[in-house]
Amino acid sequence: MSTGSQNSPPSLFLIGYRATGKSTVGLLLAERLSWRFADTDALIEEALGITIAQCFAQRGESFFRERESESLEKVVQRIASGDKLVVATGGGIILKPENVALMRGAGKVVWLQASPRTIRERLEKDPKTFTTRPGLTEASPVREVEKVLSRRERIYRQSADLELRTDDGRPPEAQVEEIIRWLRAIPKTAESQP
Repeated sequence: MSTGSQNSPPSLFLIGYRATGKSTVGLLLAERLSWRFADTDALIEEALGITIAQCFAQRGESFFRERESESLEKVVQRIASGDKLVVATGGGIILKPENVALMRGAGKVVWLQASPRTIRERLEKDPKTFTTRPGLTEASPVREVEKVLSRRERIYRQSADLELRTDDGRPPEAQVEEIIRWLRAIPKTAESQP
């Protein structure tokens, strides 16, 4: 049975640092709502035929950020055409104000949070992350978490309609249920003005 309703927003965008659960929660949430799932990083990799880390190394961050914005624009076009989507976004998508405006204009934005320690532990358990995702500072992959998070935290907070911790001991299914309860509580008038 679908949990989506006429009162729900056109789509949901999950923002946050890597390893905060955007793909895991996003897939479960899309299934629970009977919506489609999209991942902007996966769309970029599919279009370019290389990993995000390779894109950074070969073309640089500014090239990647342009592709990221294009990927988001395509997702928003799908939403405008009637698709209801749960979208997992890249951790830096919020660095461009126009990306934030696009997301907020097409749906609601949920910031998935975890402590730097939790993020480091999750990254260390998934060594593939270090080969598929680029380093963002000159620091080691583990130490860069605090640096990047401290720079982005204010932007994540300003971009989000809902903040949700993913390191409080609850399984992803419980986080999904919290998002659904929040969606159901959104007044219809507020929903029409993201």
